[in-house]
Amino acid sequence: MLHDVEAKLLTHLKKEDDELYPILRKMAKDNQDLKLKLESLANDLGNVTKTISAFFEKYADGEHEADFKTDFQKIYLILSRRINSEERELFPEYVKSEPL
Repeated sequence: MLHDVEAKLLTHLKKEDDELYPILRKMAKDNQDLKLKLESLANDLGNVTKTISAFFEKYADGEHEADFKTDFQKIYLILSRRINSEERELFPEYVKSEPL
C-alpha cells in the first residue's frame, strides 16, 4: 500500500512539472512577482522531494514501525505547507492563464 501512495504522489508531482510549471514559468517572464514565487517554491521543492524520498526509502521494507507516526506527521506537514503555498500563490496565477 505504501508503494501505491508513493507512485500516486510521484505521478501527481510529475503532472505538475509537465503541465503547471511550464505555463507559470512562461508567465513569469513578464511578471517579476510570479518569478520570485516560483524561485522560492523551487528551492523548497528540493527539500520536500528529499524528505519524501527518504521517508519512502526508510519504510519500503516495513521496518521502523516505532518511528512511523512521527515521520509520517513530518511529511504530512511538509506536503500540507507545499500544497497550501501552491494553492495560495500559484493557482490564482495559473487560472489567469486559462482562456475564458
